Amino acid sequence: MKKLILIIFLSPLFAHSQIDSTEIKIAQLKSGIIYMRDNLKKCHSEFSTGMSISFAGMFVGIASVAITTDKEKDLRDILLIAGGGLTIIGSVIMWDSHKYIGRAGNFRFSSNSISLAF
Repeated sequence: MKKLILIIFLSPLFAHSQIDSTEIKIAQLKSGIIYMRDNLKKCHSEFSTGMSISFAGMFVGIASVAITTDKEKDLRDILLIAGGGLTIIGSVIMWDSHKYIGRAGNFRFSSNSISLAF
């Protein structure tokens, strides 16, 4: 009987300490927005890096074509291969950066009311 009376008197104290479900959903949305923003920043950063490497490769390739003397034929071949390799590497990095877009648009919460998928 004493336990029952104790539970009855203490139950209102625990009811006020519970967090409102709206606040939980707002917190989930804030964390989702932060998650999306971070992934889009990563995508932009990786895409910019890949673009820079690809442009550097193109410029090296163009510079190798500008070499016309027979004395520097070995240098021309090396620059042509290096330029092509840099262009391919930059393109792969740009292509790979799009994985972050998929991650940014595909998250779900445990509740049925909040989900986002592109």
